[in-house]
Amino acid sequence: YRSILTIIAIIEDCYEICIYDTGIEFEIETLLNLGTKPITTHKETGGSGIGFMTTFQTLKETKASLIIEEKHEMNNTDYTKAVRIRFDGKNEYRISSYRAEKIKKQKTEHIIK
Repeated sequence: YRSILTIIAIIEDCYEICIYDTGIEFEIETLLNLGTKPITTHKETGGSGIGFMTTFQTLKETKASLIIEEKHEMNNTDYTKAVRIRFDGKNEYRISSYRAEKIKKQKTEHIIK
């Protein structure tokens, strides 16, 4: 079962675009490098990473925030992640994930390198 759901709404007095997805989780390396260098979630099919670089440039120009939420797959029809672009004037990049400890550990190792 593969599904994507897109919602455009006003949440907490801000416009928001939210894309829910049943696909595989982001690689931690991808999460850590989004917006800092071209990195792709589709390297096996020829992705270049320019999409995320363009997204982060747009976020900066509009002071919108990118929020990535991940959860354990509950069953084969649940959405495993949500990617939110919230036009809140904060220009933040946040990750909310069941893998938070792994992400923090890899981020620390990433910084030390």
